Amino acid sequence: MPYDKNNVLVSERPYQVLRKLVEDLEEGSYATEIAQELESNQQNISEIINNFREAGLIQKGKRTKAQYYILDNDGLLDIFISFWEEEIEKDSLQYQVLIELLEEPIIEKSNLRSLLVLYVRAYCHHEESSTIKKMLVEDFLEDLDRTIRLSESEELELPDGVRDHIPTSEIPIWLKQLHAVLELVKLPSNLEWNLEKALRRYNEIKEEMEE
Repeated sequence: MPYDKNNVLVSERPYQVLRKLVEDLEEGSYATEIAQELESNQQNISEIINNFREAGLIQKGKRTKAQYYILDNDGLLDIFISFWEEEIEKDSLQYQVLIELLEEPIIEKSNLRSLLVLYVRAYCHHEESSTIKKMLVEDFLEDLDRTIRLSESEELELPDGVRDHIPTSEIPIWLKQLHAVLELVKLPSNLEWNLEKALRRYNEIKEEMEE
């Protein structure tokens, strides 16, 4: 299958390549090593890696005899935001709230970027099959929702076989607010009572943040 910078983020094979790339975030990975480990043609792996670079997901490491690649933390954050922006219409209330959140001083992009890097590393370690978009949208919200609920109840426990990929024990206010907004984004806008409920939750957290 030929890949480009659009389908490379929504296909399973590229996700498997990403898993290999993030196994060691400091040392990076080489295309030849990944091809051997995945028992794949090196040309196909190089094509996926080149498209990762075009999409801003990875970057070249310091040059040695052979070129190796590492995760681009800034690019990962940009892709995460763009995926969530794609989930909603640009003129919708959800979109306005999402943009407002990302512009809040408390949502320092360095915090979100650091969280995403740790999340992606944990996710890739545990999940053998997925896509990059599924990891950053559907599964991220599911993991975040589970983490919030676990933090709010001592009785809840992770079901057998379920991994928690959000690496935090104490949930900061900005992360609760992010959770509220992402839930809002995923709601159909025609469900007015759900929208009102989500907005009320968002404003409650915002007030708590401002205290």
